[in-house]
Amino acid sequence: MMIGCDGDFLELTNPNLPTTDTFWKTAEDAVKAVNACYEPLTFDGMYGRFMHILQDLRSDDAAGDSPWGEIQNVGLFNLNAASFGPFLAWRDATMASTEPTRS
Repeated sequence: MMIGCDGDFLELTNPNLPTTDTFWKTAEDAVKAVNACYEPLTFDGMYGRFMHILQDLRSDDAAGDSPWGEIQNVGLFNLNAASFGPFLAWRDATMASTEPTRS
């Protein structure tokens, strides 16, 4: 005896996920979309925290005397792919382009 279900039964639509058929209807939807584009800039690895350190400490615009070695190494150009700062920047830039917003 074999038990199964109709293939259409498995094709479910997520009622919580907006689609192009349901989202782009009002001016408010457009504002929400633009806000979602800017939200990733607030992430820790972006301008919300670590991007300033990664950029400014490598210039003549800033100097850091942080006791945290990771921040000191930014100014010394002594980082590798496993360093915390570049990891955060990479993680958050990737999440910004591949995942829905956090709010």
